[in-house]
Amino acid sequence: MNYRCETDLSAIKDYLQNAPVVAFDFETAPLLQYRDDPRAALDAHRACIVGISLSVAEGSAIYIPLEHFDGGNADSDQVISFLRDALWTNPAVTKVAHNLAFESMFLYALGIIIQPPCYDTIAAAQMTLKNSFEFRALSDSGLKKLVPELLGDELPTFEDVTGGKFFDELNSHDPETVRYACADSDYALRLYRRFNEWFDAFLSRHRWIVENVESPTAVYCGLMKYNGLLMDEPAMIRKQGECAARLLELREQRRDLTFESAAVIDRESTNWTSALTLNRGTAHGVEKNDCVVSAEGDLVGVVSAVGYNWCTVLTVIDTDTELGARVFRTQEVAVAEGDLALMGEGKLKLSYLSADAQLLSGDVVTTSGLGGFYPGGLVIGTVESVRTGDDGLAQYAVLAPAARLGELSEVFIIKDFDIVD
Repeated sequence: MNYRCETDLSAIKDYLQNAPVVAFDFETAPLLQYRDDPRAALDAHRACIVGISLSVAEGSAIYIPLEHFDGGNADSDQVISFLRDALWTNPAVTKVAHNLAFESMFLYALGIIIQPPCYDTIAAAQMTLKNSFEFRALSDSGLKKLVPELLGDELPTFEDVTGGKFFDELNSHDPETVRYACADSDYALRLYRRFNEWFDAFLSRHRWIVENVESPTAVYCGLMKYNGLLMDEPAMIRKQGECAARLLELREQRRDLTFESAAVIDRESTNWTSALTLNRGTAHGVEKNDCVVSAEGDLVGVVSAVGYNWCTVLTVIDTDTELGARVFRTQEVAVAEGDLALMGEGKLKLSYLSADAQLLSGDVVTTSGLGGFYPGGLVIGTVESVRTGDDGLAQYAVLAPAARLGELSEVFIIKDFDIVD
C-alpha cells in the first residue's frame, strides 16, 4: 500500500492534483473535558477532528494529522481552508465517504457544508444485494464487514490500533496509525467503484438514487445531528413525570421484574428489519437479550446490541425475533417469531402449534417464561387469524403486537427477573 503521513500543504495539494473523485475520512477524539465518555468522540459538540485521510486512487492514501499530542501535525487552519475550497465545496470533485453524515456533522461544526456531487458508501451498501433475495441492512454495511466480504482484505479494529487510547494520543507518524487512518479512505474509494460497477450491471437506477437522493440526504442528516431538534421543555418535564409514575405502577404490578426506563432515540423500519435505539447501555446495567416493554407492560422486543450509553432493540416483529410463547386462554405453548412477509403488515407469527390447537380471534399471547431465558407473562399480542403453512399441514397464527411499535417514545428495559419454575 502507498500510505504516508503528510503535514506539508504543498505536498497535500500535489497529492490531490485536481482528482475528479476523492475519498476522505476523519479520525476524531473527545475534547479534554469529555474524556470520561468514549462516545463523545462521535459528537461534534464534544470532539474535534484529529486527522484527515484522503485517497485519490486504490492502494494510495495520505493521512494529515491535525491534533495529535505526539509526532507533529499539519497547520490545521491552512489544511481546513484549502480542503474547504479544493474538495468539500468544489462542484468539480465527487466527495466519497463511508458514513457521510458523520463527516458532514464535523464539517458543519467548522462552518462548512459539503456540496454535491457526493457519495455515501454506507448508503450505497444498503442499495445492493447481500444474497440472491435480500438487500443489505445497516448492520451489514460497516466498513470492517464489507471490506473482507467484497474485497477480501481484513482491516484492523479501532481497539487493535489504539489499545484503549484516544486517537490523538497515538503518534501521528507511527506506521500503524497511518495505515489505519489511510485504509478507511482507500477502501471507501474501492467500495465506491465496486458498488457503481454493481449498479451499472444490475440496478442502474439505484446508482442514481445513491448519488442524487441518499448521499445529499446524508449530508443534511449530519447537519440535523449537530443542530438537534427543537424541544418543548415543559412537555418533556411532564413526560418525565408520567414516565416515573408509570415505572412505579409497573414495579408494583410486577415485583418479580427489575425495570430501567429509557427513551427511544432512533428507529429503523425497513423491509428487512424493525429495530429501536434506546438511550441506555452498559453504564445502566443493560445487557444483550434483556426484554423491553411499553408503558402498558406489553412486550416491545429484545436487546440485540449494547454500547456504553445506548442499546439496539429488535422489536417483536423483526425477522430475527424468536420467543417462547403461551396462549393465555388455553395455555397452549408455541413460538412467537418475526416473519418476513408479515413484518410489512406490522404483524408476527405464532408457530409450532399442536395439531389440535383451538385458537380464537382475540386470544392473548404472552411470553411463556420456559427455560428462564425471558420472563413469563409479558403480553406479546393477540391472535388475528389462523392459517395453514406452505406444506398444507402445519398451522400458524397471525399475531397483532400489543405494543404500538410506531408510537413509542418511552419504554422500560427489564434488567432482571425472578425465575419461576
